[in-house]
Amino acid sequence: MKKLLTFVIISLISIAIYSQDKGRGLIKPSKEDYDKSIQLKSSFIGDGEKLYARSKTEFGDPNAARFDLREINGVTKVKDQGSCGSCWAFTSLASIESSYKLLNNKELDLSEQQLVNCSPNNGCTGGWYFKVFEWLAYNDKGVNDELELPYHQNKSGCVIAPESDVKIANWGTLPHGSSIAEVKKSLVKHGAISAALFSRNTSFMNHDGTGVIEASNSEIIDHAVAIIGWDDTKGAWLIKNSWGTDWGDNGYGWLKYNSASLGYFAWADVFKEDSEKENKKSEEELFEVDFTRTLGSLQVYEELYIKVDDKEPEIFGMNKKKTRYHNSVYLPAGEHRIELISKSILSKDKKRSILFGYFNNNMKIEGDKTYKISYKSREGNSNIFYLELEEI
Repeated sequence: MKKLLTFVIISLISIAIYSQDKGRGLIKPSKEDYDKSIQLKSSFIGDGEKLYARSKTEFGDPNAARFDLREINGVTKVKDQGSCGSCWAFTSLASIESSYKLLNNKELDLSEQQLVNCSPNNGCTGGWYFKVFEWLAYNDKGVNDELELPYHQNKSGCVIAPESDVKIANWGTLPHGSSIAEVKKSLVKHGAISAALFSRNTSFMNHDGTGVIEASNSEIIDHAVAIIGWDDTKGAWLIKNSWGTDWGDNGYGWLKYNSASLGYFAWADVFKEDSEKENKKSEEELFEVDFTRTLGSLQVYEELYIKVDDKEPEIFGMNKKKTRYHNSVYLPAGEHRIELISKSILSKDKKRSILFGYFNNNMKIEGDKTYKISYKSREGNSNIFYLELEEI
């Protein structure tokens, strides 16, 4: 009995000590705040939810028994929030950096300090990652690079990057009670998923990277992590923590499905960088079909999804004004089914909104073609327009 009591006391002391060293900082939103976030998301995407989902490609198979974003170059390095209660900032940027890396094949190290200083949260005393995604999506806010504004574990003066490579295209949440399968589908479409959990248990606190974390569920959530994979054999999610590389397996760990109150899943997508024109004219009997665009005065950026017949779609990014973009596909002669989906962010009075364009028709290709794309007519009172192609 004494040995058991001693073990319990030591365990409690170890949790207390570790709790003091490692920050958390997740503030669970009220039902009113949560519902407001869902409404804001809905008003941002408007009637384009289905078009947006259709224009997303998958980076993996949601039905696979195992998936790991690290294996497809979809995760940035593990970071350490220290004693500051800024887990919400770290998981926000883990999702954003993952999306950027998957889409642009480049790694960014963004500034959590900027979010601590400037976002509508409570700095080192806590916050919520939904608010970060809303703030960046709705407002003309850039994200600083870590070198420009290094992390120092305290809230300080707000400095906003005048320009940034990171542009939020959309963000979303999964409903309460979402199944394992639904989380997997989001993970392969959007990259790292931000999530909340209950961390104050020995299995999580003292995780050394071996085995699987299994913790009872609680009504309390106090910490945020990023989900970056799964393994059905283990029955667990692969998570990326923000407690440095000393925690778990170099900062990563396996968390049993339906454990530790894991929930409040959210994702954020970025826009694709400007696409370099790829010349495939050397291939025999292919014709260039060029869909040209120039950004309008209110447009911040635009992304064009082009799907031909049953081929894999191509995605082109357009981010500069006064630039004519040439978004070309190369096709053999004959009739082809061409589907175009444009996603365009507009900025007016320092507020952003999203506009969609759509075209789906057969086109006969007998030689090189160049088409100017324009938004023609609106679908009712929605934010969806039919695209017009004018041969030039």
